[in-house]
Amino acid sequence: WRLASSESHVMLENYEPFEAVTILHNLPLQIECLTYCGPTLLVGTNQGHLLSYSISGLDKCPSIQLLKSHKSFSKRPIQQLEAVVPLSLLISLSDGTVSVHNLDTLKALSVLDRTRGASLFACCHQTPADPGGGSGRQSNLRLCVHVKQRLLLYHWPPGASQFAELRQELALPAAARAVSWIGPTALCVALKTDYFRIRVDDGEILELFPFSPATGPVMAPVERNTLALCSKDSKTMFVNEKGRWRRGQKSNDGPLMVKWSKEPLLLQYLAPFLIGICADFVEVRTVDQRTSLIQNLDIPSLRSVSQHRGVLFAASAKSVYCLHPRPLSAQIKVLIQRRDFELALRLHEIGQSDPDRADELRDIDVSLVKCHYAFNLFCQRQFAESLDLLELLSIDPANVVAMYPIAPREFRDRVSFPAGCLSSAARTCWRATSLWPSICLRCARSC
Repeated sequence: WRLASSESHVMLENYEPFEAVTILHNLPLQIECLTYCGPTLLVGTNQGHLLSYSISGLDKCPSIQLLKSHKSFSKRPIQQLEAVVPLSLLISLSDGTVSVHNLDTLKALSVLDRTRGASLFACCHQTPADPGGGSGRQSNLRLCVHVKQRLLLYHWPPGASQFAELRQELALPAAARAVSWIGPTALCVALKTDYFRIRVDDGEILELFPFSPATGPVMAPVERNTLALCSKDSKTMFVNEKGRWRRGQKSNDGPLMVKWSKEPLLLQYLAPFLIGICADFVEVRTVDQRTSLIQNLDIPSLRSVSQHRGVLFAASAKSVYCLHPRPLSAQIKVLIQRRDFELALRLHEIGQSDPDRADELRDIDVSLVKCHYAFNLFCQRQFAESLDLLELLSIDPANVVAMYPIAPREFRDRVSFPAGCLSSAARTCWRATSLWPSICLRCARSC
């Protein structure tokens, strides 16, 4: 396994997974909300206009073109928009009422009369695999609307043309400040100062933890049946539909937590990144035990966000910005140089599962990345994990043995180790002692 890489003294390139582009600036109308459904961006304004834009060039330089301004969409400010692409639906909240439109034509389909007086809504849309093992899929859309300390629950039956009631309304002890689904079976509701999990089938309420009084409740779906919740002290925690903490990968890891430099006002998850939108900037971090910052973007005063297929759109009162990912192959190459092999492999896995991005990985040898990762684990004394990965890769056992100083010299000398992963002092130590992998007292730091 010849893993000799580029010279170790090459300056490391900054890793920036996203590029931010201003696509609308100084709009004459005040933006209240937006939703992106690829390739169309819909912008709701304080004046009740719905602006429809066409987005192109996301792989290189995004550009925008106004398709139509729907001035009669609403007589009052458009408070919330949500596009459900697989069902070609647009759900909106305006003048205290939730309405449903056709996403393609924007023709009104229905108005949910019981939602008059609504302050917010939340959607949950999942497309589970066909239980019979075939290729058929059945869409599962659920809607929760908050109206005066009550939660109204709806679902969209297969082949239907309007929402139907899912169950009886749920009464709340106080008005909800925010609502989000945790998968199709549970809700998270922010009441007064704390988050609560509510089970949909029987209405059981479980108190979780308080949110920051400075920013109010901030939440975002992360993965299936997992929700990210911002707590006090600029921390984000993760809970599932049972209200249990999500923990790290190892059995002794505590609750998974992301620490921000400043309390976020909005959250979005673009796998594998968690994006925190603060008052003056945007931070990009990963959902794991690491605490380092991935990227910082100087975009102030954002108030609304929407994302679809890995592209994020965010709006201030007068401008719209696009955060689009850089090509996966370029990202992975930078991560390999920085020896962040775990994140590189995660991005490769995401790219393989997305038919639209699979072509970006043609020049990436994933086996070579895994070899680098295994050797890096070995150098970090994670021997069990390293050897398990080497076994999966079917590496020649002689080359694995050559990593130990007790191996014959002819084995050790024929292997080219990844540059920069092992110092010359450490190699000398390997050859000078038979105590490896115990710590050498002469040059413990190098080892």
